[in-house]
Amino acid sequence: MGDLDLTAEARGYQRWLAARVRELDVEGRRWSRVESRASWVRLGAFLLMAGAWALVPQWWPAVVAAVVGGAALFAWAVRRHHRVWLKAEGLRREKVVAEESGRRAGGAVAAVRWNARPGDLAGEGAREVIVPAGDTWALSEQERDDLDLYAAPVGLFGLLNRASAKVGAARLRDWLENPCLEWPRIAARQDAVRWLAAHHEERLQLTGALAALRGLDPSLAAFDAAVADVRPVLPRGAAWPVRAWTIVGAMVVVACLWLVTHGMVEWGTPILLLALVNWGATAGLRGRVAVVRRQWEEAADFAEEYLRLAQCAAGILPRDTALADVRAALEAVCAPHALPGALRWLRWSASGGLIQAVLNALVMYDVHALDGVVRHVTPHRHELLRGLGAIADVEALASLACFAAEEPGVTWPGAVEGARAALVIEAGRHPMIAPARAVGNDLALSGGEVGGQSSELREDGKPSPVLVPVMPGEGDAAHGVWVVTGSNMSGKSTFLRMVGVNVLMAQAGGAVTAAAMQWSPARLMTDLRIRDNLAKGESYFLAEVRQLRRMIVAGDGAHPIVGLVDEPFRGTNHQEQRAATLAIVEHLAGGRGLFLLATHDRDVARAAEAFGVRNWHFREELGEREMVFDYRIRPGVAATRNALRVLEREGYPNALVERAHRWAQQDAGE
Repeated sequence: MGDLDLTAEARGYQRWLAARVRELDVEGRRWSRVESRASWVRLGAFLLMAGAWALVPQWWPAVVAAVVGGAALFAWAVRRHHRVWLKAEGLRREKVVAEESGRRAGGAVAAVRWNARPGDLAGEGAREVIVPAGDTWALSEQERDDLDLYAAPVGLFGLLNRASAKVGAARLRDWLENPCLEWPRIAARQDAVRWLAAHHEERLQLTGALAALRGLDPSLAAFDAAVADVRPVLPRGAAWPVRAWTIVGAMVVVACLWLVTHGMVEWGTPILLLALVNWGATAGLRGRVAVVRRQWEEAADFAEEYLRLAQCAAGILPRDTALADVRAALEAVCAPHALPGALRWLRWSASGGLIQAVLNALVMYDVHALDGVVRHVTPHRHELLRGLGAIADVEALASLACFAAEEPGVTWPGAVEGARAALVIEAGRHPMIAPARAVGNDLALSGGEVGGQSSELREDGKPSPVLVPVMPGEGDAAHGVWVVTGSNMSGKSTFLRMVGVNVLMAQAGGAVTAAAMQWSPARLMTDLRIRDNLAKGESYFLAEVRQLRRMIVAGDGAHPIVGLVDEPFRGTNHQEQRAATLAIVEHLAGGRGLFLLATHDRDVARAAEAFGVRNWHFREELGEREMVFDYRIRPGVAATRNALRVLEREGYPNALVERAHRWAQQDAGE
């Protein structure tokens, strides 16, 4: 039934991916063994220190040597174990995302991450945009439903989404729901996606690093809030006096402890007095310190992964394409006095336990540790928040890149140069149909002149060629309105959705499921599924009328309209439906937009030819037991009908079907 086989490129990616999974598995096991050895060394160092005390008091030099040596070995083993664990964990995550990619490789219709529409994010940094979209067009709920953005079990969003954090999923949602209208912006985003799609190993490393953010959305939100609302722990002007007092207090504590250990127990009293003074002096700060500490405790898990992700991305992403801005944003996060400096203090503040309580009493430990965090965050607040926006952008870009790498038979669309709106698709197919079952169809629409279309299309100085869209074999210029006829299940609705989904993916900056595509970035409007809305007091017919009105009144503008309409005015009687449909077709044919209108009414299609529109159709053949569809679009008006044959095939009573045939013949005679 389908005419698209897996391309050599797709099979090559599948082989590469399988080999990479095996490599990651082998390398992961090797690093796990190294991690295990580091754990044993750490345990041995601890036992060495503990066992040394059995030599007391006879072997004091040996005890000191064993404790010092064991402590040094233990510190080295802890550091080594942590580094090895990070390496092994990175390989495990990369293997996970490689296996996820394998589930989609070859074009399988599956949601790898999640399919539901992500909610809005309130964080200041999460809303930061690194790759600007410029002028956009907001899809209505109607378009989102018509194009199955969030359909169950798999919608277009679920097919594309690879985000590990909700900020990335929300960014992808925004790109799909608000398609870009400016070709230079689309081209910049497309170049970034193309680089990620072509560099498989780098993309896997990056998505593997991003996978560390899974489950950390609450911590990310806490980090965003803590940075956006950062405030000093110590009052203005109090920082240096408090530090000086702490230094003096620490010297007093050390001196008194030395005296106490030499038998002068009375010198313990100054230590107690110092603790009381510090407790009283920090009474007014304890509430503020508790709030700040709670904020950063909640943000700590994300902060650690944020730094590792930023370091990974800064080492992988190129310095050209739109990814250069993303890389620069994440490099700023890695600056020594930015997130690394804040994390050093944050780790100190997170130690906890009895020792920290004693240090709080003697040297105001929490005050100084949290003040150190704030001192590093405050001057780098903008960079840290901007980095969150970079994470959102790179997740959305990587999602589009994964689709391009895994889906066979995709292409990178180009814009039509000049003032005339056009939409040309060669062998276009719907991405929600498995490639092995897909049938490609061509489309060529050319509308009137639209203001605001610049011939200087790309920021990299590579303008798209001038295109005069002509259907293969037709010989004359295409029109701005097509009327598509055909019987039930022949492919009309899928064809319209194929066009809409590919336009949407093109304006998001991604690849499209076609052999070739060139188009004018457009305002996408649809009327494919109309439902009544009891909450708004709208009937089925009224809801449809209002949706179609958007296409009528929005005809003027700097950007053309791509309108998709399936069986207009189907909520009223046949006579009025025909009259209203013809009036709509005549109006649209005189405009500058690009429209596809599907109908079962062949009389409407024939009458519409007087307005200069083009007729195309799908057809079927009657097999021995069932109808056979080839799902190919052809010129002209449909000559076949199958509704009554469907009734017959589904077992309706013969007498009922015969009467239906007689009435259909009578209607045709009229």
